[in-house]
Amino acid sequence: MTTPPLTSLTITEAAQRIASGQVTPRELTEAYLDRIDAVDGAVRAFVRVDRDGALARARSATEEIARGGSRGPLHGVPLAVKDVIDTDGLPTEYGSRAFAGRRPSRDAEVVRLLREAGAVILGKNTTQECAVGIACAPTANPWNTARIAGGSSGGSAAAVAAHACAASLGSDTGGSIRIPAAFCGVVGVRPTGGLVSRAGLLPAAPSLDRVGPLARTVTDARILLDAITGYDSADPASEVRRPAGHDTAPAAPETALRGVRIGVVRDWADGSDPGVRAAFSAAEEVVKGAGAELIDVVSPAQELVMPAYRDLALYELAAQHRPALATGSHLYSPGVLAVIEAGMDIDEAAYARATADRGRIRDAWTELLTTHRLTALIAPTVPTVASTPDGVAEIELRAGAFTIPLSMADLPVISQPMGFSEGLPVGLQWIGAPYAEPRLFDLAGAYEHLTDWHTSPSPIESEVRS
Repeated sequence: MTTPPLTSLTITEAAQRIASGQVTPRELTEAYLDRIDAVDGAVRAFVRVDRDGALARARSATEEIARGGSRGPLHGVPLAVKDVIDTDGLPTEYGSRAFAGRRPSRDAEVVRLLREAGAVILGKNTTQECAVGIACAPTANPWNTARIAGGSSGGSAAAVAAHACAASLGSDTGGSIRIPAAFCGVVGVRPTGGLVSRAGLLPAAPSLDRVGPLARTVTDARILLDAITGYDSADPASEVRRPAGHDTAPAAPETALRGVRIGVVRDWADGSDPGVRAAFSAAEEVVKGAGAELIDVVSPAQELVMPAYRDLALYELAAQHRPALATGSHLYSPGVLAVIEAGMDIDEAAYARATADRGRIRDAWTELLTTHRLTALIAPTVPTVASTPDGVAEIELRAGAFTIPLSMADLPVISQPMGFSEGLPVGLQWIGAPYAEPRLFDLAGAYEHLTDWHTSPSPIESEVRS
């Protein structure tokens, strides 16, 4: 029997092997660097690999653990970071010529916390330029390299799916973690605002921006989110509190869904492509079979969402890039420049209306959860599968149809694999009340326990060999 490669280990499995002395952080890091060499020519998920830095940190972790100094489950585990999140001394260029050569002098707070937890940072994952859009070129989808990985955290999702890192950090404004997580068949988490610091993150639309994990399993995503959760005075929106249940043990997956009231966002399910709709119907049966009570609901305040999101997100995006445009507008790609310039046409009155409408959207979703006494909601993550690069324009508006409303409502969301359509992964969203992350992890973990979609290997390895 062939021994599975070290890069097939989840964070949980790698931590167990490191703790038992079966593998060292140096061996694990070398395996991941070899894996990047083997697959990234086809996937192009990394914009920069910090080989020397990763090996140095892996050696240090190996020595520290040998002395009995374990820092926890991330100690010595190789991770990656989206190239909109600052890394001390390692270029962070936002996927844009406008920021070429930018080398931060300090880590983003989330990176500092990962290093404090002992993680080994392998390098930076590709991003859609300035986190604007869903294509994330030149990254390819590990399930079919002729398809996009999704954006703007496509490099992070593709790297995780291709087993080129154990997990990665991405950012999500209108769906930039969840869309590529669904397209690439991995777990992605958008946390409640204020839970994770945004200090050191390139702002796209600051009131909407969130940093969160992309991982292979729900448990791994939980470990990563736990590591980066915490108050940070450098982020004005940072909250002191942690979610209720944060320090409690996860619920048993065999019973976590029993007797729980789950809302099914029926209009989103019915509005999905046939293959996505079929996968979601099967997921409903799994959840219902585990003892949950399913209640059909309709997404609220839909007429407000897209107009308010457009004005709010574009206004804030333009404000962030106005200084750079003054001296280097020619360095932006035409598509991104057009989006930023569109934001400059939005006045303060329109922005104020969008902000007020966002409050109404948030209240509507909170009322939906409360009125029906729901613990959580489920819905497809994206109504379609990943397109080819030439087909991005056809799916771009639809891709965020089920993610943008939840960003506007500032609800925590977990996207996880729920099957396939046309041979490509599709995702299931678990949606909860603000700061309900621990309960969502329990529910998503129960679904994962009852299915094996997360264990399906992407075909990239056979493509590389051929």
